[in-house]
Amino acid sequence: MTDVAILRKLVKNGREGKNIGTSTGLEKLNKVIGGIQPSRYYLISAASSAGKTALVLYLIYQILKNSPDPVYFLYFSLEIGTEMLLSKLVALYCAEEFGVYLTTDDVFSFSEILGDHEYECLEKGMD
Repeated sequence: MTDVAILRKLVKNGREGKNIGTSTGLEKLNKVIGGIQPSRYYLISAASSAGKTALVLYLIYQILKNSPDPVYFLYFSLEIGTEMLLSKLVALYCAEEFGVYLTTDDVFSFSEILGDHEYECLEKGMD
């Protein structure tokens, strides 16, 4: 298939609504990148503590919440381990779904034991 033929097919698919990306939950970002598109890689980089993880977790949460199809992510970080990343994602779920705002310290009960209500929210999030 020639490049022009591929272009024509992509334009036709777009006219049929087949190219609409998965929403990021951020309207302006969707407009700029066309939503999350299959077979594209997105690189987010910035200085340490600039909010990269918070942004990526929000995007992952929105995509998981709104996508009817299975979604796969490859997340690579030199700054944060798996358990910490998952605890932040579950804490985001608790905030969005139940209005329960938790830090990672709360999730792991580093300072004080997590209350029953907060624990129930976390359990739902981990499911």
